[in-house]
Order: sequence, then C-alpha cells, then structure tokens
Amino acid sequence: MGLSSVQLNKATGTDGAKIATDKDDSGFDHQKALLEFLKANVSTPVTSVDPLPVTAPVPLLAEEWIQAVREGKITSYSAVNQQGYTAGLGATYQTLWGDTSLVNVGLLTTPATVKLASTDANDGIAGTGALTVLISGLNPEGAEQTEVVILTGQTEVVTNSTWKAINSMVVLTVGTLRGNAGTIWCGNGTFTAGVPAVKYNLIETGFTLSKAGIYTVPTGKQVLIWSAIFMVASTNKFVDVRARVDDGVIDRVVAPFELGQGDFVARSPGAAAVTAGQMLKWEGKVDTGTAAFSLLTTLVVKDA
Repeated sequence: MGLSSVQLNKATGTDGAKIATDKDDSGFDHQKALLEFLKANVSTPVTSVDPLPVTAPVPLLAEEWIQAVREGKITSYSAVNQQGYTAGLGATYQTLWGDTSLVNVGLLTTPATVKLASTDANDGIAGTGALTVLISGLNPEGAEQTEVVILTGQTEVVTNSTWKAINSMVVLTVGTLRGNAGTIWCGNGTFTAGVPAVKYNLIETGFTLSKAGIYTVPTGKQVLIWSAIFMVASTNKFVDVRARVDDGVIDRVVAPFELGQGDFVARSPGAAAVTAGQMLKWEGKVDTGTAAFSLLTTLVVKDA
C-alpha cells in the first residue's frame, strides 16, 4: 500500500528508492513527511536540500509511516484516535455520541468554565465508582489543555480552567466498582440528577472514556483523516455517515460514506484539511428503524 490513495509523481534515487514529490488535494505534503521518516529511520544523512541518493532501499509504507508518527519519531506530526458510538442511530443525521440532544457537542459558543457530575452518587471521591476524571480540550486561545476533576456524585463540580472546546474525557481513578457507576456529564447550565441543560461531552456508564466522534483542532495545527473504521450492528440496515467541519460559521461535509451491515472503510488522506478552531464531527443516520453504530478513526495532526 502506498502512502496515499492519490496518484503521485516520483523521484528515483540511484538505488531505486522512490520519494513522493507531490501534495495531494488536501495539502498533505508527502515529500516532507517521507523525508522526516527517512531522517528518523535511516543512518545516511537525508536533508530537504539533498534528499537523494539514499544508500539502502527503504519500504515507504503507509502503515510504517503512521506507526512512526504514533511513536513520536517524525517531528511536526502526531496521531489522534477518535471514537464515536451510539446505541440508537435514527433516521435523521445525528452526531455519533451517546446522546442525541445537541448537534454542536463539545464546542462552546463562548469560552467558559464547565461543570462535571454523574447520574450516580457512587461516582465521587468517597464512592465506589469513578473518583476522578481527566478532561482534554482547548483553552480560550485554542491551545491544548487538560484538567483533573474530582467528582462529587450528582453534585456538579466547576473546573478551574476556562474552555473553548472539550475533545475527550477519561476516568482516571476508580473505587471498588473499577469503573463509573453512572453516566458522567460535562456541561453547563442547571444540572438535574447529574444531567446538564447544556451538554458538551459524556462518559456512558461502564465505558470509562468518552466515545464522541468530535475533535476541535488546536491553534497552529491542521488535521487530516488518515483512516476510518465503521461498524453497523444490525442486519439489513444501511447507514449514511459523514464527517462535517463546523466552527459556528463554516459548516461543510468533507467525507460522505454509505455503509451496509458489518461494513467497514479504511481510507487514506483525501478529505480537505480541517484547520485551527474548526470541529471535525462525525454524523450518521440509518435508512429504517434504529441501529447501534460505532466509529474508530485515526487523525493526523500536523503543523499548519
């Protein structure tokens, strides 16, 4: 498999090794990425000024490149795994997460502190369920930030930090239940039995991490869809899936798919880059009735 599904021009060195020289339609710079890969994995000096010849054949496979990114061997690039899950996908498009009441899940209209609470009193520092939660997202300037929140059951706890977006949540420490006893919500407004009026993200009961198909891009970065795997858990169902880019002004579809029961898609970069401040969110709908649906994607985050 090549680095991308697009057709590339090639430059050939004296040893027959090939280096891609084109950008694809999304602006993904294959030559720069491959040169960085070579510098991290080949002892012979390789520079952007004199990248050829390379003294030994090097397999430039997509799987090796993305693994090197995950391991931090290629500068200016990182990888983010994005999950989405809903037990009841319906006939109209909805964001792939555990609730259907809000389209712009995760993205705050105005930067603010947020609140966390659980639907179960056992999720608290004195309880048997989840004790603390790590939330990750963006500060008001769009830089990445994290915060550990100590839960107090159904009573909401206000964060110390101010947030522009909430990208993910994960249970950090637990009691004897070894997981969260209830659904842990992140939101604002009035909380009723642990559920906020304005919802940003959640960890469903027993999951220990959020499974919302959303990611807001940090300042100075761009995001490309590297691969995506979807699963429909119902027979004789067809699901329309799409990735949308939304920042409150721009709202466009970047990657539409139609899937049947048990189908999956693995897609190399091709969709347009998502830029800083924009949210990449996955949505889906089913042709008839309802269906459980899950998503796992790998995103490549690169310097803008």
